[in-house]
Amino acid sequence: MLILGLLLILGSAALTVGVIYDGSEAASVEIFGATVDTTVAGVFFTGAATALVLFIGIWLCFSSMGRSRRKRIERKEARRQQKDSVAQLEKERVALAAENERLNAQLGDRQITDTTEDGPAETSPAGAHSRNEADLR
Repeated sequence: MLILGLLLILGSAALTVGVIYDGSEAASVEIFGATVDTTVAGVFFTGAATALVLFIGIWLCFSSMGRSRRKRIERKEARRQQKDSVAQLEKERVALAAENERLNAQLGDRQITDTTEDGPAETSPAGAHSRNEADLR
């Protein structure tokens, strides 16, 4: 492929030199109904400029498609990570809810045990148990 590319570059360079060297003949070009008098070299360089604009346009299209593809992949990855994160948070929420229920059950058992051993506990207006100084010693 490298050799083929180099041969094409050399061929186009030779053609350009030939057109510049022997391109002084007059030529008439009709574009959209208007006639333009120029030389063969002028026609050649106009065609070369047109080809350059075409290749730049094609390059811009391909680079834009590549950028769009990369952004689409990034969005898919971000969505996947977000779903994984939500799933992990949901698992943690379920585990914490189960732990909360277990701790509430333990606390309820301990309060029932404390109530049955000491008699009915006095509660403050806020709902917390109050103990006298003798219980705290």
